[in-house]
Amino acid sequence: MSLQDDTPPVPLPKEGHGSLSYWQDQIQSADEKRLRYKEQEWDKNVQYYLGRTLDALPQQDTVVVPKDFANVERKKAELFFQNPDVTLTPKMPGLEDAVFKFQAVLNQKLGPDGVDAGTMMTETTFDACMTGMLCSKIGYESFSDGTLPVQIGEEETQPGQMLPGAVLGLGPMTPSVMEPQFEQVPNIIYERYFWERVSPAKVLIPSEFSGFNYDKAPWLGFEFEENWEILRRKYELPEDAPGGGAADNQEHMLKSERQDVETRSSKPKRRKGWEIWYRASLYDPAVKHPERLRTFVLLEGWDEPIDHRESPYQKIGPNGKLKGMLGYPIHIGAMRYVSDTAFPTAEPTIGRNQVKELSKSRTQMLLQRDRNVPMRLADVH
Repeated sequence: MSLQDDTPPVPLPKEGHGSLSYWQDQIQSADEKRLRYKEQEWDKNVQYYLGRTLDALPQQDTVVVPKDFANVERKKAELFFQNPDVTLTPKMPGLEDAVFKFQAVLNQKLGPDGVDAGTMMTETTFDACMTGMLCSKIGYESFSDGTLPVQIGEEETQPGQMLPGAVLGLGPMTPSVMEPQFEQVPNIIYERYFWERVSPAKVLIPSEFSGFNYDKAPWLGFEFEENWEILRRKYELPEDAPGGGAADNQEHMLKSERQDVETRSSKPKRRKGWEIWYRASLYDPAVKHPERLRTFVLLEGWDEPIDHRESPYQKIGPNGKLKGMLGYPIHIGAMRYVSDTAFPTAEPTIGRNQVKELSKSRTQMLLQRDRNVPMRLADVH
């Protein structure tokens, strides 16, 4: 089982800009900045949506006014109420029929039988309400089992000859003998296009980047945690490679996800890692095109990336021009722009003090009523 990618691995510099230590520092810095928002804002928003509170109050006597739930559900419906159809327009005359067919195929690929973009949007719109950000990854992968021969052309093995009785080289000739030419190609047994949610609590944005257009960042990435056996087969790692530990990385999960993990009775070996996409021209002087991307995967405890290569979604033509996907396959959207920061403030955070005030007043009313229950005493003697 392997990812569809025939580009050769690219080595990292031994030291300095773009080296392994450089990327480790970049990841740590991005982690620290993102975690501040997660712990101070995002976790609280999720808990209040679920009707819970993180405040140090007795849970049995605390009333949480569910305004976050009502506001979020209303906002979700406003952001995404149906899966739209993509409409294409030809830029050249005579292509109307081709564009119409391509439009139908594209909408089918985006639908439930394809990448299921509706499910991705349902998940990311909830993230947008909780964190102010929508994060996803789009791409293609295929899985192969061995190879198979495919005919790529024909080669003449015996030229045609003139039949007897020809005069001055004119006359019928025997047909040439052609031999088919074959080439071994991967035997693709499964392939898919995907567009999947990435948790905002795991996305990696350069700590120095501030802006609304995340495609302008020098690099983007996300943290993941996966079953070790799946990782080993996905990236074709040797069987004797060091495996992962049994502990889940709960630090970088939203509160709701972390509680699901805590309920598991048995935990398989898992490995934490980071997938990074970056603009190669900013780190390699030999790369001239500013939109050329490279990617690598780094596993915790490893001394080098396990998969560092040119973007499989881009190709350089003979004239040096780039063909394929422009921008990162990691897509990040923001609900609003806030000056000089890449992390916008979510609406529940803005209204948090008012919700807390309502919840506190309702809790005080409940406690007051409990204390006002009349008590009657009687002398039984």
